[in-house]
Amino acid sequence: MSRALAFVLFVSLLLVGPATAATVSAGVGYDLTFTGTNTAGTISGTIGGVPDQGPYSGGTWTVTAEGKPFAAGTCACGGTCAITGTTVAGRSVSFPLSGTTLTGTKSGVLPASTFPNHGALVSSVAQWANKNLERGDRGKVVRDGFVRA
Repeated sequence: MSRALAFVLFVSLLLVGPATAATVSAGVGYDLTFTGTNTAGTISGTIGGVPDQGPYSGGTWTVTAEGKPFAAGTCACGGTCAITGTTVAGRSVSFPLSGTTLTGTKSGVLPASTFPNHGALVSSVAQWANKNLERGDRGKVVRDGFVRA
């Protein structure tokens, strides 16, 4: 009887494990490279799969997608670096960072309060694209947001 119970527990863990992993990985990722110094330079990379690029200087940053403003905010490096701002659909965003330098590649997952799941990002990107881009460019940006980086 104890072997049967152990087998049932083992199978249950196998079934629960993938669901838990899917929940953890449901967040919207970012992968941004900062080239320059802690106070000025350029940003390139992706937010939720959408390619972005732009400058940071004097404590502010701005990135564009397809040449249109996509996200902007503030950045600072004191004891640790912090990047905050507003992204598509006017949602507040905070990029969890570690380290004391802003330069280099910063990757992670946005807090769930920004976009609770990838579908929320895709919906916001589609709304933004419809308001800001020409018809021919909309599909590309929405597709980029749909395909996870």
